[in-house]
Amino acid sequence: MTVDVTPANHPFPKVSSSMKKLLVSSILLLMVGLLTSQQEAKAQRVDLAPSLGFGLQVFNQVGDPGSLSVGVRSHIYLIEPDSNETGLSVILNPDLDIYLFDIKGMSGLQLNGNVLLGFGGRRKVLSPYVGLGLALTNVSGQEDPTTVAAFCPGNTAPCLLSDVESGTNIGLNLIGGFLFGRQSPRVYSQLRYTIGKHELHRKNNADPGSGLAFIGGIIFFISD
Repeated sequence: MTVDVTPANHPFPKVSSSMKKLLVSSILLLMVGLLTSQQEAKAQRVDLAPSLGFGLQVFNQVGDPGSLSVGVRSHIYLIEPDSNETGLSVILNPDLDIYLFDIKGMSGLQLNGNVLLGFGGRRKVLSPYVGLGLALTNVSGQEDPTTVAAFCPGNTAPCLLSDVESGTNIGLNLIGGFLFGRQSPRVYSQLRYTIGKHELHRKNNADPGSGLAFIGGIIFFISD
């Protein structure tokens, strides 16, 4: 589902487009909020992590795929084996990634609500996990034209260096990763494949598409 974004200089924004964008955002945020609030009493353990990632299909200004991201994520344990046992865990995983692509005048982010199924436990050295979730991707702003004629076709400046457009999309996340270490902080690493047509994630031919991202960092025990 793609939502058109009206240019900032348009005198009369499209109400239907804004309403669709608001509806998509609200549904995802409401889902994460409800799941969190409903399980708050049951969730005995919460972890919080800063993250550093790399989006393989997030285009940068010069048209090459690949962009760094920074973000934050949480693991809220709904079900977990005792510390001296090995078993399955069910983890609620809301997270946010902000991409640092260098398209001047534009910014991009991805908000996710995932459910992870882990094997191992909080005190196990290695705990692999897999998961599914929903993704809300957003690209906002307008690219600033370059005045460097050498970068423009036919040396005609100013021109745009990319064809990335503003837009908001939803998609499906497929996740696989692992947690390493017995104590806080633990190391985590994961791959996330976001399925859909996203302005944020673009195919090699620059069309909106699905995207693969690597995310890693350290995760801290907030409650135990």
